Amino acid sequence: MAEQKCNGDHATHICALAAEGKMEQIKELAQNPQFLCANCGRVAASDDNLCNPVDLGQIGFESM
Repeated sequence: MAEQKCNGDHATHICALAAEGKMEQIKELAQNPQFLCANCGRVAASDDNLCNPVDLGQIGFESM
């Protein structure tokens, strides 16, 4: 599991927006997601909107 951390301006992160009930803004930021937050699992198009972003293109899945 990744270390819990927060990069950048937390006020623009989706978790902070969710706490404020700003669902329409979150809906816009989450369209065409390119990043996943390693803290909470939320996704966003820009890494600027997540506390601990991981590029979805860098995440590999093993075959079962």
